[in-house]
Amino acid sequence: GATMLVDGGNSSEYGDAGARYVLPFLYAQGVTRLDYVVATHPDRDHLGGLFTVVRTMPVGRVLLGPPQPDQPLEAAFASLCAERRVPVHRVGAGYRMALGEATVDVLNPPPDTEGWEDNDHSLVLLVSIPPVRVLLPGDIERRGEQHVASQDCRAFLAMAPHHGSATSSSMAYIRATAPAHVIVSTGRVGRRRAIGPGVAERYAAQGAQVWRTDELGGLRLHWRGNEMTLESARRV
Repeated sequence: GATMLVDGGNSSEYGDAGARYVLPFLYAQGVTRLDYVVATHPDRDHLGGLFTVVRTMPVGRVLLGPPQPDQPLEAAFASLCAERRVPVHRVGAGYRMALGEATVDVLNPPPDTEGWEDNDHSLVLLVSIPPVRVLLPGDIERRGEQHVASQDCRAFLAMAPHHGSATSSSMAYIRATAPAHVIVSTGRVGRRRAIGPGVAERYAAQGAQVWRTDELGGLRLHWRGNEMTLESARRV
């Protein structure tokens, strides 16, 4: 019965994912309060939609990564949380919490990240609901992937880091995570490809089934007893 929302999509002059997608989905599932809201990192396409969520829905606690310099959007979000009296906690690698019957382990970032790129500071969450493990890696790239791969990061279901970009999903990382299913949260924008060259092929070579939101729309994992189903909003 515990609830945790990880990231909230974008918010810009073109629309607000929090209002358009996230809140309607939560209400449709009967969710009227969130125990935890997690922003994996302060990029607008992950943090933007959470503003509307925090303004609209009761939230027990917000989790952010270690503070980084020059992050005005995150500062504005923290101010909103203070205004709404929502506690904000900074967490990093080694943090563990219970979430109902689940356990959530933070695998990244470590304390020493000198010289790391911004994306590599993303919070990486390993959610364990025995016997299922789900890996949520934010936008980590080379350094973040190396750190995560040095730990027990195996997962039945994983999100592809950085929306399936070619900057991420190295073969070493894929071998370490060893997912049976991988979700690529992506969409084609202008000339940018929806998924980096070779990314889907690397996952498939390791036996993972690849699910792409640009082709399938929203995806939902159901686990009841020993039976798992992954459903897509679109039929292809």
